[in-house]
Amino acid sequence: MRSPKLVLDSLTKMSLKPNYQFERLYRNFYNEQFYNNCDVENLINLIKTEKYQPQKLVSNSKNIQEQDNLVVNILVQILEAIYKNKFINQNSNPHIALLKCEGVQNINYFINAEVLNFNVDTLMKILGYTINDKKFLNLIRKFLKAGYLDCVAYDKTYSGTPIRGKLGNLLTEIYLLEYDKFIMSNKNIFYVRYKNKLLIGCPHNKIEIPFIKEETHNFYKEIQIISSTYKETWFLNYKIKVIDGKTKLFIPRKIWVDFLKKYGALNIENTKWISYHRPYLKDASDLEIFTQYNKEITKLYTYYRLAYNVSVLNKFNYIMKYSCAKTLANKYKSSVRKILTKYSVEGNFALITEDGVYYFYNQGFKTNLKIDYKYNDRLC
Repeated sequence: MRSPKLVLDSLTKMSLKPNYQFERLYRNFYNEQFYNNCDVENLINLIKTEKYQPQKLVSNSKNIQEQDNLVVNILVQILEAIYKNKFINQNSNPHIALLKCEGVQNINYFINAEVLNFNVDTLMKILGYTINDKKFLNLIRKFLKAGYLDCVAYDKTYSGTPIRGKLGNLLTEIYLLEYDKFIMSNKNIFYVRYKNKLLIGCPHNKIEIPFIKEETHNFYKEIQIISSTYKETWFLNYKIKVIDGKTKLFIPRKIWVDFLKKYGALNIENTKWISYHRPYLKDASDLEIFTQYNKEITKLYTYYRLAYNVSVLNKFNYIMKYSCAKTLANKYKSSVRKILTKYSVEGNFALITEDGVYYFYNQGFKTNLKIDYKYNDRLC
């Protein structure tokens, strides 16, 4: 049998042909070279007889069986080879999508939408436009029934987008491909999407907004309009405002305040802000405590570094610094003043270790629009 590279290169080449339909894809699962030298004789026999069934996912935890993971990897490779030249919404991480929202002119009204559910029959119909292989499509349907599109976690990313596996993410892109083409064909409409989150902008309200809402509903009933707003909106947990005719990105105050509360670093008593120690860290080493705080500060800044007002995180950092000092004071039954004196290196809050000085975060918070294509927005 041919090497996987030759197979995938051939599929990619054929995908450039208009209206080409792919056949006999299922036989690639008989090719042992696709399985990275694993012992898969029994698995291949199950696939040949169509008796293979993926294990049902019960959550987004790492409970995928090894043989299921092998099959998923092949599915993803084949689908990517077929569809990668068709995708027009190339946003591999939230920063790429957000930067498309920076400095845009001629926008006054926004529509915020998202896709929460997917119609399996609709997805299979879309796949059928390009793939004419019943066994291959049936294999995909088996994974859908096993929950590979449904098992998501919405609270594990800074962007608020769902975490799915490789197959689920890819099928999401395929599902929304035709909608991307449709909405982007409309003149005077700004459009950006990241995973299941959609943002549409337009200059006028009376004509465009009703048209977009109606056409979106007609296209996919699964796309839910969250809001339509004037001059400002939320997207991927950023706030977007129109200032002097151009869009700008902001970090909302609620975001960083909520993180302080989530970490247990802040108490608000009668509108007074009080940094608070974190009792659950009292048994950790000093280095572990410093590292935990620095990780939380750095990860939040890294996600919101595109914001015009990201310097407000100096307030976040101040509360976290004193929370850390109070956590150490609680650990050693000491006072905050004594802790700040003890852990002071040239005026900086820091810890002296065997490997040198480990500073509490002191690098500042400046707007940085440089794209990191490998950025991952999972929460720490």
